[in-house]
Amino acid sequence: ALAVEWSNPDDRTWLFKLRANVRFHDGTPLRARDVQFSLERARKDRASSLISSLAVLQRVDVVSENTIRIVTQKPYSILLSRLVDIWILPQKFFSEQPRPPREIPGTGPYRLAKWKPGEFVELFANQDYWGGKPAIDLVRFAAVPDLRARLNMLKQNQAQIIPLLEPEALTDPMFQETAKVKIHSTPGLTVLFLAMDVKREKTPYVNVSSNPFKDFRVRKAIYHAVNVRKIVNEILRGNAMEASQLTAPKVFGHNAAIRRLDYDPALSRDLLKQAGYPAGFAVRFDVTNNRHRNDLEIGKSIAADLKEVGIQANLNAVGIEVLEQMRDRGDSSFQMMGWTLPSTDASGTLDYLVHSANPETGYGIQNVSGYSNPDVDRMIEDSAGKIEPAERARLLEKAMEVCMNELPYIPLHVENSVLASRQEVQFEPRSDEYLYIKSMRWNRKGK
Repeated sequence: ALAVEWSNPDDRTWLFKLRANVRFHDGTPLRARDVQFSLERARKDRASSLISSLAVLQRVDVVSENTIRIVTQKPYSILLSRLVDIWILPQKFFSEQPRPPREIPGTGPYRLAKWKPGEFVELFANQDYWGGKPAIDLVRFAAVPDLRARLNMLKQNQAQIIPLLEPEALTDPMFQETAKVKIHSTPGLTVLFLAMDVKREKTPYVNVSSNPFKDFRVRKAIYHAVNVRKIVNEILRGNAMEASQLTAPKVFGHNAAIRRLDYDPALSRDLLKQAGYPAGFAVRFDVTNNRHRNDLEIGKSIAADLKEVGIQANLNAVGIEVLEQMRDRGDSSFQMMGWTLPSTDASGTLDYLVHSANPETGYGIQNVSGYSNPDVDRMIEDSAGKIEPAERARLLEKAMEVCMNELPYIPLHVENSVLASRQEVQFEPRSDEYLYIKSMRWNRKGK
C-alpha cells in the first residue's frame, strides 16, 4: 500500500518506489529509511516471529528518499506476499529513546484515540490519510465476553458488527424477526487440525513406554476415528467444511486432488491392533478454550470419538496464551490447533508448519510435530524461487501431497468467517476475518 510501483532489474533484486506525501500519525513524513529499518528489525531480531518471512533477504538498501532496493539471496517470487506481514514503523521512535512507547504511530487511515487493554480500543479517522478521509469518523472495538450481552448490544444498535460469532448465536430469534440485523457466513481461510509429536522416541503424557505417534498406523487410526462431519454439521451448524489438507480451497497451492479419509472406527481399531496397541493407550489432549469457534466442544467430541476406538484422550483445555507457551517448551504430545493464511499462498503453511525446523533460516518455526522430510523441504524451498505460477503450484501441491500421505498432522475442518451486523453499516465480509473500517460506509443519512 505504501509503494506506488515496483520492478525487478534481475531475479534477485526488487526496487520499490514509495508513495509521496505519506505521513505517520504524529506528522513525521515516511522515508525510505523507515522501510529499511522496519524490514531489518523484523528479520534480525531473534524475538521476531517474522524472521522466516524475510530470511531470504540479503540486504535492504536506501537508494533515495523514496526508493528502496531489496536484494534476496536467491530468486524469491513470493516476496510480495511475505512483505504484507511487515508493518512499517517510524525509525525515530526507536532511535530517539531507549524503549519505544507502546503506542507507536503508523500511517494508516485510523489513529489511536483511547486504549484500555483487555477492554476496548478507540480509533479516530486520520484526516491526513493519503488514501482520503475515511467515511466513518470513530470506531470502537470492545471486548464483551458474554455472548448474550453482545447480541443485546446488536439488537439495540449499541454495536453494529459482531465478528467471530459463535454457532449457538445463529438460532437467536432476532435474526428471523427483523431485517435490521443479518448473519454473514463466508468460506474462510482457517484450518483446524490435530498435531502429534512424531519425532521424539519418548513423548510426555502417554501411558506407554514408546511414542505411539511415531507409528504411521496410529496416526492413520486417529484420522479414521474422528467424525469431522458431526463436528461440521452439529457443533458448527454447517458453518465450516471438512478439510482434506492444511490449506483452505481458496489458497494458491491447495491440492484439489487430495481427498479426505473416511470416518471408519472399525478400520481405526484394526490399525491400532496392527501397531501393537490392541487395548489402545492414554494421552493428554491439549486444546484451547478461547481461540476457535466452539474449540472446547470440538475437543470433547474428538476425545469421545477416540475413546470409542480405545484411545483415552484426557482433555486439557487451556487458553491460547498458555498453549502457545507449552508449544514453545515442547510440552505437548497431542494437540488441536488452527492455522490461517491471509496471504492465501500455501507456502505460508508449508514454510512454517511442514518444513523441518531450522532456527537459522526461520523455516519450520511452528513445526510442533517435529516432522522432517528432506524431499518435502527441497520442494518447499524450490517453490519460492519459481517465477512461473504453474510450476510453483505444482511444487506446493506435491509437498502437501507427501505431507498428507505421511500424516504428521490430521486435518479437521475449515472454519467459515461468521459475523453479524446491522443494516446501518455497509461492508463486504472477508474470508480472512479482518475488519477494514476504511472500506465501510453508513447506510443511513446523517452519519
